[in-house]
Amino acid sequence: MVLPDQPSSSSSSKSARDYVTPHKISLLVLVKEFCSVRQHSQTKRSLQKAEEISWEHNVKQNRDFHCTLLKLIQNPDMDLKRLMNIIHPVLHPKTYRSFIERLHNLRKNGISVIMDYIVTLDTLLVEPAPLIALIHKGSVIGLFIRHMLLAFDKLSFNLITKLFRKFHAYFDAAFVQCFDENLEIACADSPPVEDLEESFSEECQVFASQKQAEFFIAQQSALLQINESAALSPFDLQQKIRELMKGNPEIYEVCFLSYLNSLRVREYCGAKDNLYHHFDRNTTVPQECKASAVSEDLSRSSRYAALNLAIFHALFGHKEEALSALNEAIMVAQEVNDNVCLQYSLAWLYRLTSENKEILIERSIAKSAELGLWHLSSVGIQALTKLKSSTPAMPSSIFELLTKSDIQNCQHSMTDMLGSAISLRAGLWGHYGFSSLQLLFSEVLLYLKTSDSMRGNIYHIGEGVCLALRNLALEFACRGSYVNSTRALVVARDLFPTHSEHSHIWQLADLIIKFEKALFQSKWLKAQQTQKGIAIFDNDEGQLRKAQLLFYQGNLAEADVILKQLLDSCENKQISAFFYVRILLLRSELLSTTPNYIMALPLLMTNLAKCETYHLSGLLAVTFIHVAALQLELGLPKQGIVLLDQVYVSLLANGTFYDRGCCCFLYARCLAFSVIQSKNKNSEYSKRLILKAISMSAKALESFKAIKAVQKMKSVLFWQAYIYNYLGMKTDRNDICYRYRTIEDELT
Repeated sequence: MVLPDQPSSSSSSKSARDYVTPHKISLLVLVKEFCSVRQHSQTKRSLQKAEEISWEHNVKQNRDFHCTLLKLIQNPDMDLKRLMNIIHPVLHPKTYRSFIERLHNLRKNGISVIMDYIVTLDTLLVEPAPLIALIHKGSVIGLFIRHMLLAFDKLSFNLITKLFRKFHAYFDAAFVQCFDENLEIACADSPPVEDLEESFSEECQVFASQKQAEFFIAQQSALLQINESAALSPFDLQQKIRELMKGNPEIYEVCFLSYLNSLRVREYCGAKDNLYHHFDRNTTVPQECKASAVSEDLSRSSRYAALNLAIFHALFGHKEEALSALNEAIMVAQEVNDNVCLQYSLAWLYRLTSENKEILIERSIAKSAELGLWHLSSVGIQALTKLKSSTPAMPSSIFELLTKSDIQNCQHSMTDMLGSAISLRAGLWGHYGFSSLQLLFSEVLLYLKTSDSMRGNIYHIGEGVCLALRNLALEFACRGSYVNSTRALVVARDLFPTHSEHSHIWQLADLIIKFEKALFQSKWLKAQQTQKGIAIFDNDEGQLRKAQLLFYQGNLAEADVILKQLLDSCENKQISAFFYVRILLLRSELLSTTPNYIMALPLLMTNLAKCETYHLSGLLAVTFIHVAALQLELGLPKQGIVLLDQVYVSLLANGTFYDRGCCCFLYARCLAFSVIQSKNKNSEYSKRLILKAISMSAKALESFKAIKAVQKMKSVLFWQAYIYNYLGMKTDRNDICYRYRTIEDELT
């Protein structure tokens, strides 16, 4: 989160100067033509002709026109072609035609017509008998007309001539599509600064007033925080920023908008320079201010500058520089007893430090609630929830803590925090191994209506939405529905382009899905390429995937070396129990393949203890499968069946198709081996067990087929052929053998 400093009175106290431009002349013409139709409709209907009576604006057209005109006045200038595309759907066809004809008339008949036409705009504000004024002087449109009349009165004839030339080029760009090169050079000439009129001409080239610039900055800054996809692209936004800085150099907030835009594309130098420029301009205080006000403003600017510098370094991963700047912000804030700045500094302090983290978060929550900083308090509760999820705390207490954040979000209508709370809840369910609930809450977040009428009904699309789409994509991929998984990632890519702050979430998920798919289909080269991409986003995850790839390729020695390095790194730095258990699972599977059951069994026992301590039910079920497989290899199939019975239902509800297939296949092997070990092999009970084993292997085959795990399917088919041959069912054995040979054609 970026905390911008509050604007000082230095920029707001400066008077905003209005400029007459071709675009504003078009808006004046639009208002005049619309009011002419409205004035004509107020005359006696008995004196009107039939075609004139039908030319009236209905209530919807009036409403749409005023809403559209308000946006056009607030936004910077645009070309005529774009203006026509905007107003054409909201105007009566005859009014639109009258507007175009009036512009053409002004373009064709010279300067005097424009001067006479603008003077007639004053009649819209006065009260000619017997009609009342069509536009109130104090309304938005009335103020706009009055400002334009005053600005036009200040222009000399020379400036009016140049304005008329610009209007020619402005009109021709939309209709003639050709420009006079000499005209362009004449309009772009830069007159001497000493001449007052020439400097006025230079100001007339500005396409946005100060109010329009401030509105544009506030609008784009809000969009970058709530819905980045609705904001301008980084290149277009930077072009607009250059125009605003050229025409309104006194507005220092534009530097902060440029800083936010640089953060989008991870441009370090540009972001740093713009942040410095923002606070350098912010500390400029008019000389007429009192000395106490000057010192207070400088102190306030300096502490928020240090805080924003700390945030900037934290976003780029510079931990030491961020802590240094943060300590400076804390010291300056303590000197003036600025509790708000201290709370924001504390929020970033517990993100950057690893010592006494829980105590710092609890202090932040308590003080933020006391000061009424509910957004910061909700952030702290969610951070504490995430921290406690990595400890042996009971899941019930963690979800109860998260409910406090939900209550605050609802009480204070914090839609953005409500979305992040739901995404965190979905992540917690996935962490504890309940993928069905994770999918449910992800769908709840995507169906949640987060639009705000005060912000133009723009939906809040932040990190939570990207995480929800990631969860959907991973869940679809685990079920073998790769088409739906791709569609979810396409939506995430559209909402969060590659330059977006949260784009790494769906990019990493895309790479993981491609890696597992390539691994199942034994496409080693593609799996190796995606593994390198995973390592770019997450080095530890990339190393684990590399060890997994080497294990599947049969390079057990090199895979074991990587796993040992990962285990050693877990002791040196804080690694979550979830990741640690995954490392032990892969290494135990590797040792069982060697086979080295004596070393594999202690690892699995450690896994069981870790999963029970940290309540990782999903990984606990997978560990049971590995323990049951080890018991089968040791000649204890009945004990393996007892373990599989404990996790079979949970795997069917929350496990991946790969884990379900492994569980069913192992269950079938345990049943068949228990029959082979029994003394009554030809009894009816033994035959039922064999049939049940074949049925379970068929379920495993369907699960592996859904995710296109070719090697696992071949293993199941090979085992089925062996069982049919053991039972003397040669026809069924030959069918399985034929399917084994054509399995790859079956999946294409």
